Amino acid sequence: MSFDRAHEIAMKHEGFYANNPNDKGGETYRGIARNYHPGWEGWALVDAEKRRLGVSSLKTNQRINSPTLDSLVKAFYRVKFWRRGWFDKFADSSLAIQAYDFYINAGGNAVKVLQRVLNDSFGFSLAVDGAMGRNTVNAVNSVPGSELFEAFKQGRIAYYKRIAKGSNAGFLPGWLKRASMFNYAGGISAVALLAIFVGLWLLNKPS
Repeated sequence: MSFDRAHEIAMKHEGFYANNPNDKGGETYRGIARNYHPGWEGWALVDAEKRRLGVSSLKTNQRINSPTLDSLVKAFYRVKFWRRGWFDKFADSSLAIQAYDFYINAGGNAVKVLQRVLNDSFGFSLAVDGAMGRNTVNAVNSVPGSELFEAFKQGRIAYYKRIAKGSNAGFLPGWLKRASMFNYAGGISAVALLAIFVGLWLLNKPS
């Protein structure tokens, strides 16, 4: 599964600029929350645009026309989410895309949901620690992709409903709409699957 394809799909669910007072992440651009990622280099370009326009906050969903900023967004997601989530090791592309999108939205809690689903629905005994690693990836790749996809999707929906309290309540419709847009579309080509298997072999190779 290529990062470019997964990222393209996930970004359809992330807007451009936002500064919702009910969002604990504060000011955001392309889903990157300033309160959680204050050191992101892109904030300098966002602030420069606000100074240029003479405003303290941009309009909701306002896009900044900057190829440099676009590149910083993509680099951020590649390192902070795609690589950290090990999604390139998933043998099923549909599952990788949904997991990547959920991870962007919920961080380690998305991994916990996946681990609980693997334990409760597929008989594994994984540590529910929110950290993606070799054991979780091996479990993901050892069960039918379509079955795990649907169980994971339902777990995702249940998670959203569980946290939709207080200031989060207003976000529930959007979260549910986001989850509902993912439907199983099959796995991947034999060539890509072979590449993943080789990667997993190298991952598990004794040192």
